[in-house]
Amino acid sequence: YEVTLSTGAATINLAALTGLTADESVVGTGLKVQAILFKNKSTNVNALTIAKGASNGFTGLGSSFSVTLPVGGWCLFSGADGGADIASGDRTIDVSGTGSQVLQFAVVMG
Repeated sequence: YEVTLSTGAATINLAALTGLTADESVVGTGLKVQAILFKNKSTNVNALTIAKGASNGFTGLGSSFSVTLPVGGWCLFSGADGGADIASGDRTIDVSGTGSQVLQFAVVMG
């Protein structure tokens, strides 16, 4: 997936991700994040911060999760069934940076 920031911010909703086509959606509700990879594209000009969402924040990576990625940097987290289920009150990840930077991510749920 790619998330393009708008005025330096974006939110990833793990309960409602876009599928392979515009007609498809991926619903993570009731599943656990088994692994998630975040990458700050090398074409961006500044660092990106990925954190538990301010509203309905996903706690599967920790109750105060936050990581800052330098340009071109990436990180991989393995949940291995140990994190929280994705739920209506536990589903968002916030991304902050500047302008319209792009975050790439991949997620495995099950």
